Parts: sequence; C-alpha cells; structure tokens
Amino acid sequence: MSVTVKNKNGIMHAKGVLNSSSFVQFQSILQKSFKSQNSILLNLDKINSIDSNGILVLYKIYKKAKIHNKEFKILGSKSSFIYNQIAL
Repeated sequence: MSVTVKNKNGIMHAKGVLNSSSFVQFQSILQKSFKSQNSILLNLDKINSIDSNGILVLYKIYKKAKIHNKEFKILGSKSSFIYNQIAL
C-alpha cells in the first residue's frame, strides 16, 4: 500500500501506509510543498501505520523548516505520538 497526500483548505491530508515502500514518494510530495509554501500543516489521521522511515522523513522536513524559518506542524490524533517519537 502506498501513501497519498491531498491538500484541502491549506492542510495536507496524508492517507495510507508510511513505510520503507512509500517514504521516498511521501518525502518528494512534502519537499515540493515546502518549496512553494511558507507553512506546511500535515494531518496524519488517515495514516494506518508508520515505520522508522516515515518518522525520519517527518524529522528531516521539520529540521529543514526550522533552518528556513518555515512553519511545519503535524495535526490530528496522531500528532502527540509523532512529536514524542522525534522529540520535538
């Protein structure tokens, strides 16, 4: 299973499985958004599972956002779990 991301009202909604098979695609989508937006709001409520590759992508985008003074927020019921995993 792959991951899809749709932008709805300025919030990116990810759906599917974020793992070793899909993290490259997911990273590419986030990096394109990062180039064209000053803020990335990402909802992960429809992500069924996430492995260390997915966590690493989120961490890298977070670090890149900080370096470039951009906003990166993870929204939804899974946000506290993700923040704890990457110690933000």
